[in-house]
Amino acid sequence: MMNTFIAPWLINSKVSPPRISINVNRREALIELLRVHQDTPVILLEAPAGFGKTLLLSQWREQIRESGIHVAWLSIEPTDQSDILLPYMAFAFHHSGLDATQTGLLAAPAFSSSDFAYSLGRLLGFIENSQSRCVLILDDFENTPADVLPDINRLLHLQPGNLQLVFACRQNPGLALSGVAVAGNVLTIGPQQLMFSQAEVRDFFANTLAAREIDNIMEKTDGWPVALQLIRTFGTRTARPLGDAHTVSVSSRLIAGYFREQLFAHLSVVQQSFLRQTSILDVVTVACADHIRGSHDAGSVIQGLQHLGGIFSPLEYTLKDTQEAYRLHPLVREYLRQELIEAAADEYAVLNKKAAAWMLTHERGLDAMRYALAANDGDYAAAILEQMGGAMLWIREGMSRLTSGLKLLDGYELKGYPRIQLARSLLFAKTGRIVDSRQAFARARVASKAFTSDRPGGDNTLLQIEGAVIKMVIAEYGCVPANRIIADEAFSFVLQHAGNDPLLLGYIKTLQCLTSLQYGEFDDCLEYGAEAIARYLGLNSLYGELYIYFYFGMAALARLETDTALIHYNKATQMTHSAFPGDTGLKLLGNAVLAEFYWERGDTVKTKKYIRHVIKNICDMEAYFEIYTTAYQTAIFYLLFEQGAHDALDFMQQARERAIAQSLDRLVLFLSAAQVSILYFIDEGDAALKIAQQYSVLFAGMDDGAIFADKTWREVEAVLLALVRLSRLTGADLHAETWLQRAYNIASRTDNRRLMINVAIQTALNHRDRQEQAAAVTCLAAAVQQASQARYLRPFLNEYRHIQVLLAPVQGHMQAQNFTQQAVDTVQQLINYQPPGPPPTACSTGFSAREVQILSVLSKGYPDKLIARQIGLTAHGVRYHLKSIYQKMGVENRTQAIRQAHEMRIV
Repeated sequence: MMNTFIAPWLINSKVSPPRISINVNRREALIELLRVHQDTPVILLEAPAGFGKTLLLSQWREQIRESGIHVAWLSIEPTDQSDILLPYMAFAFHHSGLDATQTGLLAAPAFSSSDFAYSLGRLLGFIENSQSRCVLILDDFENTPADVLPDINRLLHLQPGNLQLVFACRQNPGLALSGVAVAGNVLTIGPQQLMFSQAEVRDFFANTLAAREIDNIMEKTDGWPVALQLIRTFGTRTARPLGDAHTVSVSSRLIAGYFREQLFAHLSVVQQSFLRQTSILDVVTVACADHIRGSHDAGSVIQGLQHLGGIFSPLEYTLKDTQEAYRLHPLVREYLRQELIEAAADEYAVLNKKAAAWMLTHERGLDAMRYALAANDGDYAAAILEQMGGAMLWIREGMSRLTSGLKLLDGYELKGYPRIQLARSLLFAKTGRIVDSRQAFARARVASKAFTSDRPGGDNTLLQIEGAVIKMVIAEYGCVPANRIIADEAFSFVLQHAGNDPLLLGYIKTLQCLTSLQYGEFDDCLEYGAEAIARYLGLNSLYGELYIYFYFGMAALARLETDTALIHYNKATQMTHSAFPGDTGLKLLGNAVLAEFYWERGDTVKTKKYIRHVIKNICDMEAYFEIYTTAYQTAIFYLLFEQGAHDALDFMQQARERAIAQSLDRLVLFLSAAQVSILYFIDEGDAALKIAQQYSVLFAGMDDGAIFADKTWREVEAVLLALVRLSRLTGADLHAETWLQRAYNIASRTDNRRLMINVAIQTALNHRDRQEQAAAVTCLAAAVQQASQARYLRPFLNEYRHIQVLLAPVQGHMQAQNFTQQAVDTVQQLINYQPPGPPPTACSTGFSAREVQILSVLSKGYPDKLIARQIGLTAHGVRYHLKSIYQKMGVENRTQAIRQAHEMRIV
């Protein structure tokens, strides 16, 4: 059932245009122009401040709403990000009369962090399926951050036929309109169209002016709407002829002078002080204005300012219980704020600090930080982020608000704030920057004397807890298996404090759930996970809860309970899309596990849908050992069997280089085992043996069973297959039978049927190699029987070239032994299988994708270190690839290589 809860951080003022005053003239000609273009997909109003863009759109909105059109209004702010804008778009349509709760985008308990694509599709699908004509107005569009523009351009690209997009901005910040403009699908309205004509000026002043006066006003203002409004407002207060408005022009300097000399002269001292002090606020409410001014008269002062229609305007609301709010015209606000800064800098700082305190008490922590920083008080902003929850904010509600808060603090070193350093360490770990994460953690440790002493006024207990938690997070995201994390003293410390904090206890249970998953203790995984979910439900922490469903899905897949696995995965991804629509890390995590699910089931079409995102973004994804091994293994073997050895090996090389650069030693060993298997499939025995010798630690303890000590079940699977395949490929006596038996014992003890089937297939192949046909057929038939129940095909498809000759005898054996029809059908499916191409082979000529990338950057004249930074390699890695490039081209230096690359049209 769709959650109808609307997140409390959705602010109504962002989706409400200014209320239209009854004495404001309607721009009939422009409204008619908009009506004529009601079928034009995109409308752009681009003009400087004061040209009446917002007023015009407000008037047009009122008119078309009467005809049943759903008009959504959204005002853009400079701090808006994609993951904030998307729920607001849904919220805006909700205000327009469409029940947007069914999109799931309004129910997020907190801000979400940034992949736009899925949730945008969800919103656009909702609009398209509404079968209503809809309009989305984005006001103040010039405020759009640069990193959000690609997502708005994606909105343009995917725009459904029943949606019209309207943008109002002072200057186009980079909206990609050339394509739609060429097709005649854009109406652009600029300053010339927005200026009042002489006839409109006459109507604006109710035909009370002589022709000379109209001419004089047009000469002084060029029909600039805000200047006309100021003249009319001024004229109602004095006997001065309107046509003599010589102080008004399109110059902001003169407008400022007008405000100072004429407009403010007709306001009381209290009103002037009120406007000047509240100019620091984006939106003015009675409660906030009273708080920052230390008074109780804001309501009455606002009543006395009602005549300033176009200058101090009420914002329109549709919800009955919403407090009335007002907004100063941007020009006036800018003038007043600058005047306040220049005349009373100390007062300006104090007002912003009071605004920050008010926002914080009203659960608007990010706004509070912005006001603190406007007061140039980075320390206060950092303290606010700590009060919001600091690094622990992540466990409760995800990374979005924490990420946004840390972004506001960019440029502030804050050495004396170890909890902020810990939060930065967490952010680095969550985005795959493990080296940076460790460095930030080390800085926090030094600044806090090993987490024993917080800043003055800080909280030593919270500091110690967060230090221990982030230490575990760094280990987890640094590919240290979870059993070592739990064995660390940090875990014991957090456990001691978890009894008083259900959130910490939920995190502890989550770690125990993950540990049990990694080491194949699947019953314990389910038990710990259920305990974690119970804690998170009590705290309404969807973020913590959904991870457990990913873990449950992985456990079910290992047991070949594939239907159950898919149920868990779908639940986790649905929670991600509804509650955290912009969280890129969670989205990629879902892509990784679903790619593995469909790959193991043999469904390459659905695998491609998910794996392409993993391959593209794996360097930036939120990942730890379990996810890295899942994602890399699926991606590598997908590339091998679907695109060829060249792409697989190139991707493998990039993965190894990155793992080495980030000091992910355990992942390097796992990738080495996967590389041995790749080389097995392309019959490169010497290269495979070289890898085994290079990473002898991976293959240590072959005689005494220590090879599987302290290894996760995924490592056991990867190492087992690497060793057995290496033995078969090279003919070396590497005790394959011993390893298979030990792996089988592990699989049996933990009910890891996936590992059991891999063991059975390799055992069958060993029997075949020894000419033991009957044993090979019996063993392979048993494997098919077990796999058929779960429609689990990948291990058979991977080894298809080697088991193909056994399939017909296996089918005969099954029929003779009365195996289930499902098992017989699975064998027939394997017999009918058509590999996507010839057996993969090594590519010894041509240039890899990485080499082409390096040549492209090299052609710009960059040195090795800059090339490395550009493409995410080490300088050593760049030199390694350059050596290979030189050999292939038969050149001796980079100048010759660049010339040759151009001649070969590589770049």
